[in-house]
Amino acid sequence: MSMAQRYAGYLEREAFKAATPVKAEAMRQAAGKLREIDRENGELRETVDYLSEGMRDVFPVAHRLALELECLLLSSNDTAAVSKWWDSAHEALEQWREFCREDGKVGADTTAGLAPNV
Repeated sequence: MSMAQRYAGYLEREAFKAATPVKAEAMRQAAGKLREIDRENGELRETVDYLSEGMRDVFPVAHRLALELECLLLSSNDTAAVSKWWDSAHEALEQWREFCREDGKVGADTTAGLAPNV
């Protein structure tokens, strides 16, 4: 039971002791709103967990593709003057490296911008 649910229960119990019917109704409405917000919070947490898991599934594949691109660029005899993809490939590789640097700052148990593994 979450803290919000406990407090909502407290508000409903206290509503019976309220001095006026208006105050009692306000307390019941507040308890209802608190439960509604708690449900929404739970749904959002589930969404974050789902997205975090998806990101963790994609990350190793993206890392492998970046390494393959780097190997391909290093083994290529083409230069920037010959290959039309040279600049965009290097830019994509640099963006991936920047993402990994940002990810390293977050911590080993998280992915940049996502919630930690719980």
